[in-house]
Amino acid sequence: MTMHEDVINKIVNQPGKYLGVEGVKSHALIFTKVLFNSEVSLLELEFESNKIRLYIKTLLINEGEDAYKDGQIVSEYEILKTVYGIYRAHSSYRTPRPVAILREEKTIVMEECAGGSYYNYVFNNSTFFKSIFTTDSLKRTIGDCGKWIKLFHKNMPVQGDASDILR
Repeated sequence: MTMHEDVINKIVNQPGKYLGVEGVKSHALIFTKVLFNSEVSLLELEFESNKIRLYIKTLLINEGEDAYKDGQIVSEYEILKTVYGIYRAHSSYRTPRPVAILREEKTIVMEECAGGSYYNYVFNNSTFFKSIFTTDSLKRTIGDCGKWIKLFHKNMPVQGDASDILR
């Protein structure tokens, strides 16, 4: 069993410890993919009164990378918490809710946010994209993406020398 599979089993078998809720009636692993330096899964958990879908991201570790990956997973989780805090107050924008970090396993767990992927609309289904957007709605959608990015940049702290951004 891989570390990633072990994490999924922990979440399914001990949801109270990781999610703060008990009583999983059923679960389904929707997919698992290796993306760049991580393994990502979508897990659906059904409880008595609701379902939640969780993205679980485990960093893949090469020999000698453990300390580096620990810093990376902590940074990713802290950034996700910050970004979620920024957008939670804006009903027009969505970002995944950070749920848990499992440092030893180099894993973060986040709740899926509702809505479609802009990337999928544009690149994976161009005929659908063309059929659902009029020129005005396309302008609005692209404008909303720009507003999301503007809010992100306005609220995120600058790391390092700001002049590096212009290079």
